[in-house]
Amino acid sequence: RIQERVAAMVEDYSALAKCVAAAVSKQLALERHCTALERGKALVTRQMHQEREQREALGRELEQVRAQHEALALQLEREQDVREILERQMQQEHVQREGLVQQLERASAKEQELYAGTATLQLEMDELLLCLGQESTKVALLAEALRVAGGDPDAIIEQVESEFAVKEVAPI
Repeated sequence: RIQERVAAMVEDYSALAKCVAAAVSKQLALERHCTALERGKALVTRQMHQEREQREALGRELEQVRAQHEALALQLEREQDVREILERQMQQEHVQREGLVQQLERASAKEQELYAGTATLQLEMDELLLCLGQESTKVALLAEALRVAGGDPDAIIEQVESEFAVKEVAPI
């Protein structure tokens, strides 16, 4: 019986040793698995950290793009305001230019009228000067004929000039 008990104990120890060996084997497997999980966790943590940094960088970049967009929108608005002002000025200048063109056309027409009137007056003056020259020649010939006949034409000329001078001064 002791032998049986010893044999049963040996068997129990043997079974226990197998259980311990299996437990140790499982513990080692679990430790390896935990180590792998820890490495995986560390890897996931690093990836999450990198992704967070990338999101933050993208967020900053997005803010910069928004700021640029707002600045460009503001600049566009200012440029549109300036364009509207310039268009109004251009319209005003166009109206002024049309007015100046009309004034120039009226002045040109008036100048042509004056030129035509001046040309007519010049022709009349030329005719009068021609007549004056002819009359002066006649007076000179008559004065010479009067001198040859023994008369004094200077006294007669002075008398005629004084009569015409009085007529020019007197109101008509």
